[in-house]
Amino acid sequence: MIPWRQVGKGALPLLLLLGLLASCVDEPPYAGVWRSDPTKPLAWPQYSLSADAELLVGIYGHDAAGTLRLFVPGKDYAEAFFQPTAPCLYLEDGTATDAALTFGLIGPDGREWAATLHLSADEEVLSGSMELLEGEGAGATVLLRFLYFGDTSLIEEEGLSEECPTGGAQ
Repeated sequence: MIPWRQVGKGALPLLLLLGLLASCVDEPPYAGVWRSDPTKPLAWPQYSLSADAELLVGIYGHDAAGTLRLFVPGKDYAEAFFQPTAPCLYLEDGTATDAALTFGLIGPDGREWAATLHLSADEEVLSGSMELLEGEGAGATVLLRFLYFGDTSLIEEEGLSEECPTGGAQ
């Protein structure tokens, strides 16, 4: 017979230690709220669009999910993120590796794009490109550059099924 009282006494410190260690684990790279560089709006000539952008990314193992929101560049950069100009674009088939964050998305006109982004050594900049995969102008690329804005705790998920979540206030 196993003396459960003795097992319980030894397990409690172990459980506390495991809980403490779990709370110290950082979010995986790429996860969080990323916003376009305020000095370099996203130039998306295929849609005659110059926009500020917000990228929300969640990492689940090696899978990545999230949204890309586009906004009219405003005089006050912080306010620009609350003036949507295009529907929410959902990241599809996202993958996160040590080398890159990759995902597809459907543009405002229904055409498919593929993005590959790389994290800077200080994990503060996410940059790369997005390529048009089909239709007129296939192969065209758009350069992307995002600055880290905050962790996933900023993502407001109320109404996620009905609308695009936001990355919180400035």
